[in-house]
Amino acid sequence: MAGGKTIVHCIAGVSRSVSLCAAYLMSELKSEKALILKSKMGANEAVQYIWKRRNCANPNPSFRSQLKTFETQLKKSSNSFDSGDCLTELESKTIESMKTIIQLLMLISLSFALTYIFIFISHFK
Repeated sequence: MAGGKTIVHCIAGVSRSVSLCAAYLMSELKSEKALILKSKMGANEAVQYIWKRRNCANPNPSFRSQLKTFETQLKKSSNSFDSGDCLTELESKTIESMKTIIQLLMLISLSFALTYIFIFISHFK
């Protein structure tokens, strides 16, 4: 059911259902914290994502431990090649442009630094 809605519930909606939803988010959503490479959400980020929307969300220590184990398993499985994790052409071009800009900024900074050093040394001659 692409785009459909699902209700997940348990007795209190605090631990069990939150853990299930966090595991789903970890396997399906990209991390909001990743800037360039689109890695999956980690256990803590997934629980925080839910907590922002339902502030009573608080998986018990056992469920948190299981989510951490699941996170490790997801990272291991994502190390194999998956074309969905490849960068698009636009993303690749953007990264290359950013690298070029950074290199230019470093050259400009170096140029200013060398000029400053030359002026400083000339001052003491």
